[in-house]
Amino acid sequence: MTGMNYSDTVEKSSEYLRLVLKFLGIYDLPADPLNYRLWYEHVAGLNAQLSQAIEQQINEKQPITPTVCRDLYSNYISDSNKLMIDNIRNRIQHILTELLRQILNSGSDFNHYSEKLESFTEQLLQENADTDNIKQLIQDVISETRSMENASKGLKNSLQSISGEVESLREDLEKARQQATTDALTGLANRRAFDEALAKETLAARNSGHELSLLIADIDQFKRINDNFGHLVGDKVLVGTADLIRECVKGRDFVARFGGEEFVVLLPETDLTGAHTVAEKIRQGFELLDWRQKRIHQNIAPVTISVGIANYAAGESWENFIQRADRALYFCKNEGRNQVASCSA
Repeated sequence: MTGMNYSDTVEKSSEYLRLVLKFLGIYDLPADPLNYRLWYEHVAGLNAQLSQAIEQQINEKQPITPTVCRDLYSNYISDSNKLMIDNIRNRIQHILTELLRQILNSGSDFNHYSEKLESFTEQLLQENADTDNIKQLIQDVISETRSMENASKGLKNSLQSISGEVESLREDLEKARQQATTDALTGLANRRAFDEALAKETLAARNSGHELSLLIADIDQFKRINDNFGHLVGDKVLVGTADLIRECVKGRDFVARFGGEEFVVLLPETDLTGAHTVAEKIRQGFELLDWRQKRIHQNIAPVTISVGIANYAAGESWENFIQRADRALYFCKNEGRNQVASCSA
């Protein structure tokens, strides 16, 4: 498979393949290249972060669907952005090498031109310089000046060309950055972007003493939707959920798809009361939304969402911060779903 470079023995590879096929059968997953690579890296112990995410999904009895597998692949394996960034780096290296060459070449011309002028000046100041000598000196100065002008124009054109390529690289790099931090299905920030935002906001809250709250929202009984109506309908529900949550936040609030049917919202400078207000807005909007008419054009019965809340405690690790919001979420699930709850430090 393209992108795979495993050096296992035939015996080990055969055993890993057997385990991969077993998992594909257990979770009723298509035996496509994406799933094969995902589960191969897991069973072979090649990707610790991926294995931790899969084991957490299994331990928490969360469904493992094709959508979940796509998310796991995107978050822990996908190398498309790496290839793009490597290509950009190579192009930048080429540009820098070419730019250095141009500057060095032009620098040589500049030095030569300066030396010529000094020589011309010395000859002009000689007492025995006659008209013919001066005329020739002037002609030489004109010739050298034109040569220097041409060299300068060449450098200018080279720099303009390089500037255009650098601008193209800047745009490509921005696209790569966006792809690396965006969930392909919903257009929200992905788990990687959320981790970066969480680290930034917890540090800011710690330094400033300002409030920071976190919501973790999970679509209730999402597996029922996938099982009864198919994954395409499930994907439409995920996209609709992303749209609804976007509509419920503002300003610096940060929304991301956490994985599967879970979404997270970071609420800077928002206390627990304010976070409850936002969470209830999401829950009520979700409950009242006419999914059949507005989102997926198929009657899938009422769809609800549960939301867990945590307010950041000074000095708390971001891992514990997430765990508290997660505990609040599962309290909602255990109490009948379609609820909002918080977990204190």
